[in-house]
Amino acid sequence: MSKNNVNTQNHNSQEGIVILIVDDEPEIVDLFEKSASKVGFQTLTQTDPSKAKDILEKTRIDVLLTDLRMP
Repeated sequence: MSKNNVNTQNHNSQEGIVILIVDDEPEIVDLFEKSASKVGFQTLTQTDPSKAKDILEKTRIDVLLTDLRMP
């Protein structure tokens, strides 16, 4: 019987991954930023959707975490 394949090459696979966190509530942005940074992700944060769009246009982002209902 075959075993499940487990990637053991790089347990820090989040290293080098950039997450852009966008929410109009600063407390939510702070919570996600602290959590993501704690496990080694690089983070960028923004509470203004227009400024977040500028970041997306100028910066390589791997993951976008955003609130669906923002002003």
